[in-house]
Amino acid sequence: MQVFDYKPKEQDYRIWLVVNPSTWLIPILAAVLVVALAVHVYAFSLPGQGWEAPEAAVSEEMAVTEEAAPAEGAAPAEEAAPAEEAAPAEEAAPAEEAPAMPETA
Repeated sequence: MQVFDYKPKEQDYRIWLVVNPSTWLIPILAAVLVVALAVHVYAFSLPGQGWEAPEAAVSEEMAVTEEAAPAEGAAPAEEAAPAEEAAPAEEAAPAEEAPAMPETA
């Protein structure tokens, strides 16, 4: 597509003849940072966005867990034996020795 005989590969370098990177690169990067921070601040300020869950969802989850009743007919769980009374673990069988590696010169 030809627009006014513009050839980007041959002419795009000219922007750096007007915008000197040694002068303008840091201010351009600072402006990009400010725009990115502004976009993120706005996005996190929207309702339902951000790090915290919406208040309604949190209160609903709390209500559901409080209303949950144990299953009928389920036997109570047995208590675990204290660590002192537990039987000692059996020792593992000795591991077989790995075959010797041949020496190389």
